[in-house]
Amino acid sequence: MKISIPRKHILTIFIVILVVCVSYIIYHFTYQFFPKHATTYNFFGINLPFRTDLYKANNIIVYPDNVTIYDMMWNYEVENISIAYVNSSDNSKVMVEAFEITYKMELAYQHIAQLNNAYIDVKFNDRVVNSYDNISATPSNPVIALVPPLFSNETVVMEKDNVIYIKGKTMEEFDMATVKFLMVALAINL
Repeated sequence: MKISIPRKHILTIFIVILVVCVSYIIYHFTYQFFPKHATTYNFFGINLPFRTDLYKANNIIVYPDNVTIYDMMWNYEVENISIAYVNSSDNSKVMVEAFEITYKMELAYQHIAQLNNAYIDVKFNDRVVNSYDNISATPSNPVIALVPPLFSNETVVMEKDNVIYIKGKTMEEFDMATVKFLMVALAINL
């Protein structure tokens, strides 16, 4: 018994396979080489908007590592989180960053507590300091020090002695560093 397939069908099947392969290659080429943008993230059913692209913010360096900062923010001992800053001409931008951190972290604490039928009562307050040196903090009262470009020569998120320093060389990088901190604190992985 001999099976014969007309040349027209073979040609049609070949063209369909070729179109699928070319489409696949084009899709992956554009996806890989063109920048991706994300300004929202679905955090356990809540869409959190961000002013800065999450992919750009993801490139900000974190010291010592993401786990240390995440554990600090979700430590069961945390009762109060202070947001520290030095009075300066950058106060308006610092306040925007402080609001974004406070709003998103309070929302996250409430939502996680609700999902787990738990009670999480973490309070936020601001603290004006004279200098970013020697800020005191404890595991139950960590401090987030917002260091705007006026006082910073680097863009980084770093933890030292229960103080998380969010620093930016420019206003845009300061905003990206704040978003990077939130990405780490909320375990946002892209």
